[in-house]
Amino acid sequence: MEIVLFDTNILIDNLEGHAAAVVELTSYDDAIISSITWMEVACKMDSIGKERFKAFLPGRPSGLFI
Repeated sequence: MEIVLFDTNILIDNLEGHAAAVVELTSYDDAIISSITWMEVACKMDSIGKERFKAFLPGRPSGLFI
């Protein structure tokens, strides 16, 4: 089993609906992001984007979301 660390760019591409990013992100069972990546992505989100991001990260601690 491998764990994959995703960077900010692929998460932003996913949120913007880029098909290649969606495929890449859904290709792994165990993936993580850093707290820095989370902050970089969250700072650019509107409320709809935040809801989509919450749905993308199942099992997350609820305190992580603004």
